[in-house]
Amino acid sequence: STLRPYAMGLATTMASLSTTALALAFAASATITPPLASGPWGARDPIAREASMVVSGNARFSILTQSLIRMEYDDATTPSFENRATIAVINRNLETPSFTQSVADGVLTIDTSALRLQYVVGSEFGADSLNITSLDADSAFDFWSHGMADTGNLFGTIRTLDGEDLPPLNCSLVQSELNNQCGWDESDCQCEWGLVSRQGWALVNDSSNWGLDGSTDWWDSMNTDATDLYFFGHGHDYKAALADYVKIGGSMAMTPRQALGVWFTRWYDYTQEEVEDIVFEFQSHSLPLDVVVLDMNWHKKNDWTGYTFDDRLYPYPEDLFNYLQSQGLLTAANLHDASGVGSFEKMYQPMCDALGMDCSDNEPIPFNISNINTSLALEDVVLADLPFDFWWIDWQQGEAGYGAAGGKQNPTIWTAHIRATDRQRNGQDERAMVLARWGGLGGHRYQVGFSGDVKDVNWRTLGYQPYFTATAANVAFSHWSHDIVGPGDDLELYVRWVQSGSYSAVLRNHDRGGSAGSCADDGAANPNTDNANGCWVDMPWLTPTAEFEAMKAAFRAREALLPYLYTGLRQAYDTGLGLVRSMYYEFPEEAAAYWQGLGMPQYMLGDDLVVSPITHAADNVTNLATQTVWVPPGAWLDRASGVLRVGGTSTGGASTPKGAVDARVTRRAGIAG
Repeated sequence: STLRPYAMGLATTMASLSTTALALAFAASATITPPLASGPWGARDPIAREASMVVSGNARFSILTQSLIRMEYDDATTPSFENRATIAVINRNLETPSFTQSVADGVLTIDTSALRLQYVVGSEFGADSLNITSLDADSAFDFWSHGMADTGNLFGTIRTLDGEDLPPLNCSLVQSELNNQCGWDESDCQCEWGLVSRQGWALVNDSSNWGLDGSTDWWDSMNTDATDLYFFGHGHDYKAALADYVKIGGSMAMTPRQALGVWFTRWYDYTQEEVEDIVFEFQSHSLPLDVVVLDMNWHKKNDWTGYTFDDRLYPYPEDLFNYLQSQGLLTAANLHDASGVGSFEKMYQPMCDALGMDCSDNEPIPFNISNINTSLALEDVVLADLPFDFWWIDWQQGEAGYGAAGGKQNPTIWTAHIRATDRQRNGQDERAMVLARWGGLGGHRYQVGFSGDVKDVNWRTLGYQPYFTATAANVAFSHWSHDIVGPGDDLELYVRWVQSGSYSAVLRNHDRGGSAGSCADDGAANPNTDNANGCWVDMPWLTPTAEFEAMKAAFRAREALLPYLYTGLRQAYDTGLGLVRSMYYEFPEEAAAYWQGLGMPQYMLGDDLVVSPITHAADNVTNLATQTVWVPPGAWLDRASGVLRVGGTSTGGASTPKGAVDARVTRRAGIAG
């Protein structure tokens, strides 16, 4: 023990030298490699091939695939059209599909094998001047004209569930009922319509997005087109619609395997010894653990924002992270960036040096998301000094301000964009990930999603989350992570939440109490159930035996699924089809496949599992929870009972006792597992 301070002092000296070198290297860098120029997201070339484009006066049509057409109108005297990437669309250089074009009686006609586009030459886009019809007699798509409402849209997602009580995903209702205000900051919900619709067509309006600078890949200026639309005319081939989107929007994030396992975090002032104790508790209770996330308590308490370890809690962070790494664990930390880098931070002066700033006044370096220099100095000088594998970006200070204009230019998507691409920008080949809220179309490249703090921990919320997650697959963003919590006065709900999480996109245990507010743990606690203020501490091993064994079985079931889940994630990366998605992707012509939003939580987990989590309490008399499950066409094997079910004609009911080991899960007959 007497050698330890000396060793740490030497390490600190070496770190100081290395951070000085890092600051000098940052300051000396003359060029910035665009982080999207290469990477796991696939091709990035925003200019469509000449042969794919048809220009007619102030209009330009880019035939991207047989069922995907870009339609632009530039009202300038000399139209230039938008060739820059946006955060939603990064690649338009696709192989030119076969199509024909002709002009007759002042009408331009473009035919692909699937669609016919007609445009009245010289006209602004309108219902009478621009329409598309189907050339496929078997397609669910029939006709579209400019301005037509998509009444069959299957919805997308919104930025957050912070403080929300089962919010609508219909963007019209988000506007009329929520006034487009979501989250604790009551800011832009960033609602996006789905890329799929029962009408057989969907539209992406990129007109209000920002073009990205070709040399830095940073925000440049607003889209120069007056109108910039992408028409998806795939009928009910919803899989093809997503596949076409990721061709232009980039591939979905392929997270590390551990991210599909079991996570733990808690809002609490843990010491580094207590973090190690948590790992030991998981191990000693034979519970799997793959990811450890430190909530905001890890850093100094001078401000809500912090980038320096609180040395009262973590005097030797290198020791802790060496230990966590030796256990094969991924690590992350919570970030609130809004206050900038204060003078109390360890890397304050190195960041000042990197930026060539005189910081003798000890004023904070402001957080400005549109300033490329300060933003990248924060990444490459301040955050690069920390040992975490990825970041939990907990931005909740509004979608406008801090250098952002709002709307499509917002801090939520840009902080995720920067931190998910840092490694490639710095020439590394290792995949990155973030835990962050949704910031708009294009966010699928930066997952895992963080849904925030739900308003109430109750059965209704638990029932809503599977619908929310599966629906987000319609914008390629179904890798949502929800806080898995349970109130101490309802152990059944706690167990069901864990069980539901074990068959979801992410199983992240998160205890919210014990740090601040009414649940601050400031005294002697009941060691089995609660803290000093009577708030439940969500640790599985603190629950009674029956509930613990049920949760233990759920954790182990999750870990046993890892090969299947990781294969499914790779398929999602290749195709754009989410690991968690609604039943209608497999069975688009079955009416029951569209029922999930009406109180029957059911979805596909990968290609071969149908999941229907228990989201209501058991009967007080029978002690059973009866669950109605739609058995889709084909032969399916109930994992719990082993019963073979042949579906396609009716729904079936099943009863599950309180202590059941998992949700209702059915797999295709003939599939091992």
